Amino acid sequence: MKTFVFVNQVTGPLFIDILNDFTKKEDCEVILLTGEIEKASVTLDSSIDVQYLIKYNRMKALSRIYTWLIFTLQVFWKLLFLNKNNELFLVSNPPFVPMLGLLFKKFFDQKYHLLIYDIYPDALVNFGYIKKDSFIYNIWAKINKKQFTEAKTVFTISENMSQTISHYASVVDPIVVHNWVDTSFIKPIEKSENWFVDKHNLKDKFVVMYSGNLGLTHDLESLIEAANLLKDYKQIQFLIVGEGVKKALLIEMIENYQLENVLMLPFQDPEVIPFSMTAADIGVVTLGVGAEALSVPSKTYYMLSAGNCILAIAAKQSELGNLIETYDCGSIFNPGDTTSITNFILNMKENQSEFNGKCENARISSEDFTTQNALKFYKSLDN
Repeated sequence: MKTFVFVNQVTGPLFIDILNDFTKKEDCEVILLTGEIEKASVTLDSSIDVQYLIKYNRMKALSRIYTWLIFTLQVFWKLLFLNKNNELFLVSNPPFVPMLGLLFKKFFDQKYHLLIYDIYPDALVNFGYIKKDSFIYNIWAKINKKQFTEAKTVFTISENMSQTISHYASVVDPIVVHNWVDTSFIKPIEKSENWFVDKHNLKDKFVVMYSGNLGLTHDLESLIEAANLLKDYKQIQFLIVGEGVKKALLIEMIENYQLENVLMLPFQDPEVIPFSMTAADIGVVTLGVGAEALSVPSKTYYMLSAGNCILAIAAKQSELGNLIETYDCGSIFNPGDTTSITNFILNMKENQSEFNGKCENARISSEDFTTQNALKFYKSLDN
């Protein structure tokens, strides 16, 4: 019997799919060290030994770092007293956790696998927290080379991220497993049959929706600027669903412009998501400048499954840009390019045939990113 210890501070829907697949193997037991388990369409298998540690607090930079550090220390303490024959499956959430794999490999010869969702310290440079020529960056880069090289397996979620990892450790060949979505849970729903549309008075509206974290690196200001330019188009409705540090700024912009065409809602419960996502005509995805090789927004796959036309605000030379170009399911614009963003929304509103084609392409493309991707992790470890 093989035991895997999974470490992820925020256990979301995709990670639940991975964990549940491991529990289906007759020779496999699973321990999960986490801060929280998010509600999802699928529940976590009851056979999993869940051990709760401190939750991730994303509201402020200091609270992020504090909860990252405390969680990492708690995981270190837990691992000290667990069987060293267990294999570790460590996620880059928080970013210090992969370092524990290197530590336990060195002192206990314990095997570990890495799943890299975000690449650090590059992400910290992109967020403006540290500089690329800083002492912290240089030390972290050296640790990356070692921890990637010593890992039994390195997984990541895009080809661009795979290249970045290989830049740190050229001998490592990361396994790319793209994010996915339950296409049977999120699927197109006619607005006439969508209670979310009725509840928020979105019937007969052309809805442009952003749903997710309102983070500092997300260019949501361009969306508000576009709403201001389009405020005389009464049929176009902007919908922003989520929470985060930028919420206050967005509310201030809405009030200053006196916008009546922007509706802001908090995060929705998981059972609402199939209805909120399909209330949109255009789904908005944002990615900070410099982050195109560091992460891929998972919400993209939800929007594809819902049949949304994608409006991406990000560098065009990115995994996100490649996806949109490959499947012809929307368009991508540089952050701050409000004029082009506005013209795209108007064009999609007025050219029904082109708009419908992009929506159909989006739904078709989602079939390449289904829950079958979750099965690739155990299969890769089982080689």
